[in-house]
Amino acid sequence: MIPPQPASLRSALLCLKLQPALITPCSAAPSSTPIQRRFHSSTNQTAAHRPSAYKPIRSFHHQPIRLATTTASPTTPNSPPSIGPQPLTWPTYFSLRRSRKLYNTCASVVSAFFTTGAGVSYLGQQPIENISVFGFDPIIVMGVTVMGSGAVGWLLGPTLGNAVFGLRHRGIREEMAEVSQSLS
Repeated sequence: MIPPQPASLRSALLCLKLQPALITPCSAAPSSTPIQRRFHSSTNQTAAHRPSAYKPIRSFHHQPIRLATTTASPTTPNSPPSIGPQPLTWPTYFSLRRSRKLYNTCASVVSAFFTTGAGVSYLGQQPIENISVFGFDPIIVMGVTVMGSGAVGWLLGPTLGNAVFGLRHRGIREEMAEVSQSLS
């Protein structure tokens, strides 16, 4: 590693390494470059005391300038540029997928709770003599029926969870479907 050198020695070495054709000023170049600003700020010499080998370095990168336009620009200068929909990144996709699974699980728990309650309420209103099926004990039939209604609610949960997730994240529904298909 080269130790830092004084600014005047560094600028002298810079001018010795560059060929004179590269150091000559360019008339169409824009304002000073960072190298030129550093060159002027690091030396304490004025332009009259500077040797002729020290000519300002100018940038050779030109930016095209349109002098006339045929159509009006779509945005006004004061308005920020419009930002279109950003592509769905993998971390965002996996975060949304995790939240969708959370919606599905919560909806499954809630729907299982309500369907079990509905099954218990319905079976509680029936007389116990009418509940026997294929000769099984009515208590066993009632237990299986209540567990079946809870299972139906648990299986309905992902449908409800996906519907709620889709309503909440309407803008990215198509993008998530595309990414999910690309994984399959």
